[in-house]
Amino acid sequence: MAPAPTDVGGYTLHLADAFYRVWATAGGYHLQIDTAGQPGYDATGLGRFHKRGAPVELALNMSIVPDPKWHIAVANPRRAVAIGPGWPVAGAWRYLAEANRESHAVAVTTREENSAVELAVTYQSRGDGLPGATEVRECYRLSDEGLRCRIEVPGAPQVHLQAPLLETDGQLRSEVTLAPGRATVRYAGHTYALHVPGCQEGPWLEPWPAANRNGIYRVALFQVEGPALEYHAEIT
Repeated sequence: MAPAPTDVGGYTLHLADAFYRVWATAGGYHLQIDTAGQPGYDATGLGRFHKRGAPVELALNMSIVPDPKWHIAVANPRRAVAIGPGWPVAGAWRYLAEANRESHAVAVTTREENSAVELAVTYQSRGDGLPGATEVRECYRLSDEGLRCRIEVPGAPQVHLQAPLLETDGQLRSEVTLAPGRATVRYAGHTYALHVPGCQEGPWLEPWPAANRNGIYRVALFQVEGPALEYHAEIT
């Protein structure tokens, strides 16, 4: 017998037309990107980030939608939420998580599959499908150091990173700590840490709860001046 690919890692899988999803595994970490969210079920962006041996709900096990097709314990979230960017348009903020299957085209390129994996995801607006942005570019690198991601929204004066932080699974409560450019969640003996270098504002928490099937989250927002940001996420 030999280890399964999920045990070894160092690979990616993109199912473009059937599921609109990308999976990647490396260094004991696993992620899932929904490239075209479906209202009521999925938000566009990074919707799953796991580490072997840690609770799946700690970072995120499914994205968050404002009109879920299942019952949740609190009021519906005010918008779709996945780990990913937002940008200002017409005095408000638009988030990639709100995009749907008609709003954009997607290109996915795997750049490395080894002890680490690296992949690029580019969202190209169809008309005004992504208001205020013609393109959103993401480059993910997954390794035993966790996830490093660079996001660019060409032409945007500022960029947000939104990230759900687990508050409770209904039984256990987490400990959430915020510091300039950093957020930490301690839960069930494990720690999820998120760092945004160069963050000028935040993180701060949206005033409303955001729930999925796994628990109740609070949405952290980090703001960076200019059209690009980078973040590092790890679970210990």
